[in-house]
Amino acid sequence: MKLCMVVMLAVLQGAGFGSAVLADKFKLGGDVLFYDTDSAPQGQDEITWQDVETLVLMLRQHQQVETLHLNSAGGLIEAAREMADIIIDFQLDTRVTDECASACVTLFLAGQSRQLDRGGRLGFHRSSWDAASMAQYYKDAKTDIGWGSLYEFASWSYEEAQKDVLSEMEYLLERGVDPEFAIKTLRAENTDMWFPRRRELTLAGVVSQP
Repeated sequence: MKLCMVVMLAVLQGAGFGSAVLADKFKLGGDVLFYDTDSAPQGQDEITWQDVETLVLMLRQHQQVETLHLNSAGGLIEAAREMADIIIDFQLDTRVTDECASACVTLFLAGQSRQLDRGGRLGFHRSSWDAASMAQYYKDAKTDIGWGSLYEFASWSYEEAQKDVLSEMEYLLERGVDPEFAIKTLRAENTDMWFPRRRELTLAGVVSQP
């Protein structure tokens, strides 16, 4: 991993990319950094852990960036939370022109000023953990964590789910979102997507006042 970071730094510094494409998902345009997971190849077209490293690298390389322009249907919520911390630390504004849904909203809310262009949409739903992924995680981690049975894993999963809900609620409130609206986002089914109208988003503090 360290070798990869060194190589990436060398390439960026040597090429003087400016506004060129720096990665499949990232493009630089003046003081705006565009993050578009939909433009990435299939299999990488979501928020991933690799994006966390790329984001912080690019912001350090291009300190003129003031706004992060988002277009994404979501991805790994844990990676999105790490990226949100970076966005907050760099005091960036966020903007959506088309669509930002699921874990992408976590990034949007990290912005100091949050702009939703006319025709743009923000999509909310509860996070989920599918059965196949749970089974694989249990298989990979049961020895290290010490689960003696599936029942112990189920108990751990229940505790973690409650922590995740609390963490999500705390984040929404920290970012100035109205508590009633925050509760509504947690009611949205994880198999569906809730797209509130602009007025509700603005009144709830999700989108900045014009």
